[in-house]
Amino acid sequence: MTDERLAVDATTPLEECVSLTKQWVEAHVPVEWRDAAARGGNAAIREVRGRAEYEAWYPVFGASGLVMPTWAPEYGGVRPRVAGDARGPRR
Repeated sequence: MTDERLAVDATTPLEECVSLTKQWVEAHVPVEWRDAAARGGNAAIREVRGRAEYEAWYPVFGASGLVMPTWAPEYGGVRPRVAGDARGPRR
């Protein structure tokens, strides 16, 4: 797995975003996890994926740009915190 940011932004057409996201998932999310998700959601994923595996994989997910806090607020994300600000996301 590599740390690969998805090449999308606010100007990327929806169809292209969907296609690129599906390609990223196929390339970076283990097939066992995807199969479990399709079969039974979060509970099924936890049956096949341990905490250590998840923690090892999460930086790859984080680097993708798909993690919700990196999204613009109008799409459900939060504004980034200023370094050293312990109050949480700015509102």
